[in-house]
Amino acid sequence: APAVVNIEASSDNLVRNRTDRNRNQDPRQFDPFDFFFGDPNSPERPDRSRNFGTGFVVDKAGYIVTNNHVVERATKITVRMEDKTEYQAKLIGGDEATDLAVIKINAGRDLATAKFGNSDSVKVGDWVLAIGSPFGFDHSVTSGIISAKGRDNGNLGAGRSNLGLQKFLQTDAAINPGNSGGPLVNMAGEVIGVNTAIVSETNSFAGLGFALPSNAALKVYNQLSKDGKVTRGSIGIQMESQRDQVTLDAYGLKGPEAVIVSQVVPGSPAQKAGLQKRDVITEVDGKKIATSSDLQDYIVDRPVGATVKLG
Repeated sequence: APAVVNIEASSDNLVRNRTDRNRNQDPRQFDPFDFFFGDPNSPERPDRSRNFGTGFVVDKAGYIVTNNHVVERATKITVRMEDKTEYQAKLIGGDEATDLAVIKINAGRDLATAKFGNSDSVKVGDWVLAIGSPFGFDHSVTSGIISAKGRDNGNLGAGRSNLGLQKFLQTDAAINPGNSGGPLVNMAGEVIGVNTAIVSETNSFAGLGFALPSNAALKVYNQLSKDGKVTRGSIGIQMESQRDQVTLDAYGLKGPEAVIVSQVVPGSPAQKAGLQKRDVITEVDGKKIATSSDLQDYIVDRPVGATVKLG
């Protein structure tokens, strides 16, 4: 808990003034668009929007992990520690594909840090704790279990399609607005996930929370803290994600046991190597692959310039 912080990210925007004619007027003449978005003919005025979230210290020098969507547009980032002391933070770098960001504060002292655990060793049914600031309630702790592993971005619903490079841990530990970027902790006190998203029709907890696995978060953190950005490998193909039985039969496939190439990017390594549309990829570097996610997960972890062998 001493390593968990509350984050307030504010940004300056220009918005239209709401017009006085919406006040005390006949509701039958009320213009909801004008009320919420302002009269397009009225002058603009500065307005500050605020975003709240959670983070946790991973380096005693002040490096903090949080969600990218919490801080990505911020002009001012305020970090509040468990002892209520506040610091201004600097954005070191963010990664939209995993919704992870690294910020840094200068506290002038060594800070308590959270320890990353091994998310690959997590099992469905393991007990976990989520620590964060839901609805502004600092350092709230909720408990639950790991409900599932390997959930892809398709499970997260509309608006999260940017999370295409990662599979998530699913938990029923209560996660609400304000928990974003907080740690999901195992019973050894190790961070095994970074709370990222919920699926809910009300935008509040409905039993479906998702966390970026710690092993993936650590890889992104190492690149962001060093270079301020994340570099990933790519061979330059698009793959078919929806395959009905007719398509599988046409390719002589019994099920999800290979990847079908739907497009080859001109000038890409794949094209230079001779890959063509409708090729079927069955393995990479001798490792069998069953889905496009299998191939993607392997390729993005390869350093730029490395050579891979496709079957």
